[in-house]
Amino acid sequence: MVFEVASPGQNPAPSIIAIQPWQTIARGAASSPVTLRVLGEDFVPGAQAQWNGQDRPTQRLSENELWVTLNGLDVAFGGSGAVTAVNPAPGGGASNPAAFAI
Repeated sequence: MVFEVASPGQNPAPSIIAIQPWQTIARGAASSPVTLRVLGEDFVPGAQAQWNGQDRPTQRLSENELWVTLNGLDVAFGGSGAVTAVNPAPGGGASNPAAFAI
């Protein structure tokens, strides 16, 4: 098994294991915001969730769980997008992407 160890005083890079839900139905202009539960590892205080590289409102519940809210425009049309988590410096960085289907 390969794993990374952060240097003392450095935040680790987070990883995403799953998102719930992993899909929604597009409703065009009638689409409502969707709150996702992001499950993973190493979410530190100040962790930020992103939708296709853009910050979205994020709440950190624990080192293993974030909630992120996608706005109605994010999910208005069919397709897919990527959810990532970013830990702040020092160290830190972006997680692996998790696909979300619309």
